[in-house]
Amino acid sequence: MPALTQIGTSGIKDNAITTVKIVDGTIVAADLADGAVTTAKLANNAVTDDKSTITVSPTAISDQANTSTGYFDIPSGTTAQRPSSPNSGYIRLNTTIGSLEFWNNGSWSQTNYVPTINSVTGSIISGVAGNLTIAVTNATATMDVIYKEGATTLATTAGVNFSSGSATVAIPANVYGQTTGDTITISVVDNLGVPSINSINKTIAAEATGGTITRAGGKTIHSFTSSGTFTIPSGSTFSCDILVVAGGGGGNPAGGGGGGGGAGGFRKFTNQSLGAGARTVTIGAGGAARTGTYVTATNKGNTSKFDDGGGGEIAATGGGGGKSDSTSGAVNNGGSGGGGSGGHKTTGGTGNEGGYTPPEGNNGGNGSASNYAAGGGGGAGAVGANGAAPVGGAGGVGVSDSITGSAVFYAGGGGGGGINSGGTAAGGNGGGGAGSSVNSGTSTNATANTGGGGGGGPGGGNSTSGAGGSGIVIISYTP
Repeated sequence: MPALTQIGTSGIKDNAITTVKIVDGTIVAADLADGAVTTAKLANNAVTDDKSTITVSPTAISDQANTSTGYFDIPSGTTAQRPSSPNSGYIRLNTTIGSLEFWNNGSWSQTNYVPTINSVTGSIISGVAGNLTIAVTNATATMDVIYKEGATTLATTAGVNFSSGSATVAIPANVYGQTTGDTITISVVDNLGVPSINSINKTIAAEATGGTITRAGGKTIHSFTSSGTFTIPSGSTFSCDILVVAGGGGGNPAGGGGGGGGAGGFRKFTNQSLGAGARTVTIGAGGAARTGTYVTATNKGNTSKFDDGGGGEIAATGGGGGKSDSTSGAVNNGGSGGGGSGGHKTTGGTGNEGGYTPPEGNNGGNGSASNYAAGGGGGAGAVGANGAAPVGGAGGVGVSDSITGSAVFYAGGGGGGGINSGGTAAGGNGGGGAGSSVNSGTSTNATANTGGGGGGGPGGGNSTSGAGGSGIVIISYTP
């Protein structure tokens, strides 16, 4: 009876019964008393996956208290590693933005306040220092601004102060020193180390050359106070605003007071598409001042022009000279007409000589022969005032324009001359010179590069009128 050797007085010896000696299904759960099988009675690896099935209900996991003071490990990964087909309730740590996030209503939502860049205004111009204004939702008081080209970090401006989610920051030299056409990626990191959820790209732009260059409101402005060339670099096309103002007419002296000079023509064009190439800019000179009583020489202002690059030009007509007792004809007509004299030639000159729509200027005021008071020169914004004793008529007001980034008046008419009163007739706002009424006195020149008309000379002797102001051409665009 060798089989009984495994059964002793105290029971069955250890390891006497193995799994290979038990027929499958012989022992079932109902055959085991509660607590009969403990971990101490199971050899290591005795129960394997193919011999066990563990069924756990959702409530056994979800509706249980967890008193651990350790951690709960959830999946983590970059933005690029997000599940491709998530379901509502998925939760994970996004290591790209440093925040827990969950999928709900068709998108990922973050539990942290993650910065979001709303806009970056301003241009990065190759070789030119400048500023950018960055607007951010969920901004902290200070943030780092990061500039990259591809995967390469070009510069970081640390600790930028944000107020109400906005900051203006100087563009680092290593950024604007890159080549025209390069793409710069701008992002931010808050003071907790959380990076912005998005970034904004800016392309490095080029500027045109010519004139005096200033910048305002994200635009580059070229102001020509003398003739020159405006050149747009190869490969660039700009949408330009263009202001052309002609030279103002000079005032004239006369026995009963000379007419004020008419303002140079004022013309403004917006959203003009200009491609690469060089364009000629011509600045019209103002009409000359005159000395005497019966002056016959013309002192009309000169035309200003901008070559449009397509075989045409944008031109503004020079202002008409103020009338003396001897002038007549077209010399008193112009962008705005010169004022009539206070003696024999009282009718003011005609404005908008170029026949443009909208008009480039207005008529000059009429003189008064009975009162010896000359008319004021017309301005781009209004006709010149008629002369009335004891002084000449005021010059017509010019037009205010903000192409430079600030409001400036251009093309005001010159005031008319009078006699014996000692007073003055104001030039129109926009550089117009004042007309004097002091016998044998001198009237005021118009302001240079405004296209203003010169003041009319006083009557009663060998007086001197004011010269007209030179014109100007201004081009503005966003690089």
